[in-house]
Amino acid sequence: MALVRRQIEGVRHLWFHAPFAELSPCSIDPLVRAAALHRFRQTIETAQALGVTRLVVHGGFIPLVYFPEWFVEQSVLFWRDSLCRSTLRSMRSPPCKKMSQREL
Repeated sequence: MALVRRQIEGVRHLWFHAPFAELSPCSIDPLVRAAALHRFRQTIETAQALGVTRLVVHGGFIPLVYFPEWFVEQSVLFWRDSLCRSTLRSMRSPPCKKMSQREL
């Protein structure tokens, strides 16, 4: 981590790209969702340790695998319930709010 800190010293604006290969946050399999959550949290923790406040994250939508309506609903639940409550708040993100079923 010290090497990375030295390499980015003086850079004013940093973006961090979250991992995306083989991560499916809306997977039907709960173990796959848990693995995705673990990796995204690791990414957020590393970004915070380096002072990075912006993340690029891909949702993992695969058109021939997921029904769009189902995926959107599951995606909202994953990102809001799993990440928003904890680590994203400290990255200057907008406040998380409860969404009604109608808003999904």
